[in-house]
Amino acid sequence: MFIAKTSSGDFISVLNGTYDAIKDIKKHEPFFCPSCNGELILKMGVKKIPHFAHKSKCPIKPEGESEIHLLGKKKLYEWLTVQGFQPRMEVFLSALNQQPDLLFEWGGKKVAVEFQCSIIQTNEIKRRTLNYLKYSYWPLWIVNQKHVTTRYGSMIHLSEFLTGFINKTANGTSFLLSFDPETDCLYLYNNIIPFSINRAYTTINKFTLKDTFGKVLSQKQHSHRFYENWNDQLEKWIQRLSLMPNGRGNPFLQFLYYHQIHVTELPPEIGLPVRNMFLIYNHPMEWQFYIWFYFLYRRKIGEAIPVQQIKSFVGHGLKQIIQLRDLVLFSESEHYRPIHDYLQILTDLGFFSRVGDKLIVKKEPKRIVNPHLFRQEKSKDFYRRYKAIILKPFLLTE
Repeated sequence: MFIAKTSSGDFISVLNGTYDAIKDIKKHEPFFCPSCNGELILKMGVKKIPHFAHKSKCPIKPEGESEIHLLGKKKLYEWLTVQGFQPRMEVFLSALNQQPDLLFEWGGKKVAVEFQCSIIQTNEIKRRTLNYLKYSYWPLWIVNQKHVTTRYGSMIHLSEFLTGFINKTANGTSFLLSFDPETDCLYLYNNIIPFSINRAYTTINKFTLKDTFGKVLSQKQHSHRFYENWNDQLEKWIQRLSLMPNGRGNPFLQFLYYHQIHVTELPPEIGLPVRNMFLIYNHPMEWQFYIWFYFLYRRKIGEAIPVQQIKSFVGHGLKQIIQLRDLVLFSESEHYRPIHDYLQILTDLGFFSRVGDKLIVKKEPKRIVNPHLFRQEKSKDFYRRYKAIILKPFLLTE
């Protein structure tokens, strides 16, 4: 940390001091943490950033601070200052018992910045986020870029740790923000569309510290490149699942087996890309199958299904099967958005019609017959024929 308290209660900073000035500060020892009042040590060297460190673990931020965290916090502070913001560093919010790295105001909102370099538990991310929201702060998590693994320029490894930092702008656009202090580059990941439990397509926007904060967060570049490979990724997943040697231990395969359905027989209207799918933990083939099975496959033509019944069944009857991620920055209705969008696509495909708050079954779904012969052909034809319908919800957000 860069700010400490002296025994007389005065605050002292080593953020931008010269070597001689910081050396002179040592005369004011001992130093104490403004948050927990624990004793601090002033560390300084020729190469390392001068800073204060706890003699023992801080109960407010037990993960401590690395050299890269100090560097990142310093650079983010300077970046915001140059733009005319008045960021405050390491302010202890006593009502929350929390200490964000930076605090500043933007667009009438109090923004609490957490530059996260160490791995922390998702329940700790949730706890801090809820506290900020409770006291009207907008929590802006910025994760160290070293924790983000990308492939082929449009894929991201979406671990539970990273998923916990997915945020949203005032207009509801979801994003993940990271920073590399060693290259002075910020990365904005939006349009996050999982094609497995821990891998997702995304649009990656790269910025430098010469770009403004407003430009970074207002960036809404969308790409539909994911669509070109979506069907191939699903087919690979289906093949792996069909050849799984320990299928008896897989609840999804067991459910299919019990109902005499083979995974390769599942029709192409299951496993579609929809917005904000990261809010659901399950693979898209799995969670969409259960909705397809209970509300289309087992229903009769002309049957009316209240939309609220579907929502309630997903939230209660399928609670142990379809797992919603507990991302507190997103409301209950937003967690339901992927399911809403999936039902809308099924409606646009002609399986349902909507009358008021009810869905009317209009078309009988059919499993793929002789999938070893026709599956790939039918699936490719489906994605080619209905591309406009499937991508429509994404176009509406642009």
